[in-house]
Amino acid sequence: MGTVIIGIAGGTASGKTTIAKKVYETTSKQGTVSLIKIDDYYKILDHLTFEERTKVNYDHPDAYDIELLTKHLCELKEGKTIKKPVYDFVVHNRSKEITETIEPSNIIIVEGILVLEDKKIICRLTQAESLSFTPNSRVRVQLRARLKDGTTIASRIRDVTVGNVLKEGII
Repeated sequence: MGTVIIGIAGGTASGKTTIAKKVYETTSKQGTVSLIKIDDYYKILDHLTFEERTKVNYDHPDAYDIELLTKHLCELKEGKTIKKPVYDFVVHNRSKEITETIEPSNIIIVEGILVLEDKKIICRLTQAESLSFTPNSRVRVQLRARLKDGTTIASRIRDVTVGNVLKEGII
């Protein structure tokens, strides 16, 4: 059996990280497992001030360095070790000093809101034995999470539609 890549996607507060951790714990009994969060692949924004970086829409596909992510997935699948970037949420930028060494493994879990949105990532998933799914959570929970962390709902939540909001009885 080759490398299995598991893609876990979903909106804010949908349970992606919880599911990814549980899958990691469960599958680590079956062999070696790597967990990659696509948040660590936000583009380097050194050219922007801190104030400008706080206003970036990080929920948009253009916020990610998809080229590097797909390159790393290929390298892991080929049995190569990678130096995964680490995103620093305090400074809203990729860390310049810190990387995480990820060894090749039997199972690679890729977690993030847009894991199943980009064609290059989907291509990586489909070229390996893979499994992907999106946790189904209530829109209300996602809205509460965004309100608690102080972000602007209109600019950050992309998966909330008027129909969902009305159906869920939020307004």
